[in-house]
Amino acid sequence: MKGKTFYIFFLCCLFNLIVCAQGLKCAKNVFATPNTEFMHKLPTEKDYIVKQVVFGEGLSKLTCLYDRIDKGNKYVYVKGFSPKKEGVYSYVVVLENNGRVSYDTITLTVSSFLQSPTPMMGWLSWNWFESWADEKVLLENAQAIKDRGLLEAGYRYFILDDKWAIQGCSKENLDYDRAKFHSMEAEDGFTTQMHNLGFQVGIYSDAGKATCAYQYQAGSYGYEEEHLEKFEKWGFDMLKYDFCNNEASAQESYPPMGKAIEQLNKQRRQKGKTSFVFNICEWGQNEPWLWASEAGGSSWRATYDSRECWMGDKNIVGVLSAIDIVRDLWAYTGVNRYNDADMMMIGLHGCGSSSNYTLEHPNNAGGNLEKAFTVEQARSQMSMWSMFSSPLTICADFRKQPESKDNPQAILPEPLITEDDIYTLTNKDILSIDQDILGQCAEYISNLSTGKMEEGYDVYFKDLSYGMYAVAILNRSKDTIDNINIPLEEIYLKKNKTYIVKDVWEKQDYVFTIDNGILSTKQILPYQTKVYIIII
Repeated sequence: MKGKTFYIFFLCCLFNLIVCAQGLKCAKNVFATPNTEFMHKLPTEKDYIVKQVVFGEGLSKLTCLYDRIDKGNKYVYVKGFSPKKEGVYSYVVVLENNGRVSYDTITLTVSSFLQSPTPMMGWLSWNWFESWADEKVLLENAQAIKDRGLLEAGYRYFILDDKWAIQGCSKENLDYDRAKFHSMEAEDGFTTQMHNLGFQVGIYSDAGKATCAYQYQAGSYGYEEEHLEKFEKWGFDMLKYDFCNNEASAQESYPPMGKAIEQLNKQRRQKGKTSFVFNICEWGQNEPWLWASEAGGSSWRATYDSRECWMGDKNIVGVLSAIDIVRDLWAYTGVNRYNDADMMMIGLHGCGSSSNYTLEHPNNAGGNLEKAFTVEQARSQMSMWSMFSSPLTICADFRKQPESKDNPQAILPEPLITEDDIYTLTNKDILSIDQDILGQCAEYISNLSTGKMEEGYDVYFKDLSYGMYAVAILNRSKDTIDNINIPLEEIYLKKNKTYIVKDVWEKQDYVFTIDNGILSTKQILPYQTKVYIIII
């Protein structure tokens, strides 16, 4: 049903001929680049069923599929190819609830100038340097990250966090600290040097009165256009926007900056520059996955600040507590709309700054070497952040001679950044899962999982482009787990089909075949995540 039928649904709604209600539990504002694979999952509220999807003009290459309605997480989904022509398109999802018909309208924006067609990858200054971040250490770290192959791997956003401004400045006179950034506006200044190295450069502000670090500098609420004009003049390409000392609700505080960035991006596109990226750092407390895309963000924090600990809780967030939050948000993730699980702790080795503040270690001083991540814990964080299509951001000192200025009592291991760290961060297969063009978040498959707190295991399934899939099995515990068997039918695949499978973390190119309908894992080490790419 196309054309006139599509618009009849809107007219019927206007005249109350059908019931207009909210029946979907998923993103309703979605994105794609032109003529690319597209997928949108449509789980519903209890007792609602999807009867059909009515596609508007220009969406002839999309179709509604029902082959998962009785498997896994039981949903209908839209799949196909986006239009070749840029523009805003719509389709209507027709639902039924106990005989009553309702609908939800989906808006699909197709553009070759999206902020984040794939999740942002980069480095942030806060967890290691905090107030000590200055031009010298940032440029040295940028060079070190490039030398270690991380820029080539995709970590191209280099983000200056809190305490870059003159302490105590007002919103009216927001300005950078020239003792830290003396060359900011020089012809070959800080951001120009960063661009010449190949990076995009991010800056930090707050959607309130002042920033989070003891109200060190002014926030941007009410001064969005003026402050964004400065960030653009200084050469920045991205904004991390926090929510401390807020003066209004999150839904009121964020859209003004989003609108300002939208206007800026129209100018940047005309000038041939990259799109300015807007990361909303609201910590997930006001369910940003429901509104942050409409507020102009392409990613948003779903958790409080992450720490270098395994379990944690919802306030002091470890790897597992972050996973347990983000795993329920899979239907709200897609191209240009990502749930951000926060910075990864890979490379800190117990010697970060605020990352040391954990349930077991409630202060920042002296390092926390006894609680530093094992290789498997670090690799599990990388695995699950990639399965979730979270932005991948790191925060250690990557120089050959790192300094722990904000944590002077820490005795740094030598070397701080290990070969295992570099392999974890640059593994091409795991990065391909995070950067996949479908932009999907892995689904938690609860009926195949036994995990609870720090016991048992979790199973996750992720749709990838080009007819591929990813499966992750996470060992939450300190014990080895033997002999896990995953029936392919339970993860939407066919039991009588032959699949080629690649083990992502095996350093050898380890590939095997499934022809019996079962994905078998003989052994998972403590805290390990086994990740497989399945190819038709």
